[in-house]
Amino acid sequence: MMFNKSVKLDEIKQKIGAKITRRCGRRMSELFYKFPVQSNPCKIRRCDKDDDVKTMITLYYSHGNIEPIELFVELADVESL
Repeated sequence: MMFNKSVKLDEIKQKIGAKITRRCGRRMSELFYKFPVQSNPCKIRRCDKDDDVKTMITLYYSHGNIEPIELFVELADVESL
């Protein structure tokens, strides 16, 4: 799989957020990704800026992964009416 290394974090958040809104009517507040490291096979990092996307892709390629990058979202609280 090839990644567009110049993709912006806002683009990723917009696409994922739109799918979440369509499917469950909630809003995404945070985006995280998981990458395995020897000391912690389930390390989770928050995506806050465009450099985090570049790091995520670089880590993925540097380990010769064939599995998809695992992304996680935190959903915003729903306010009561």
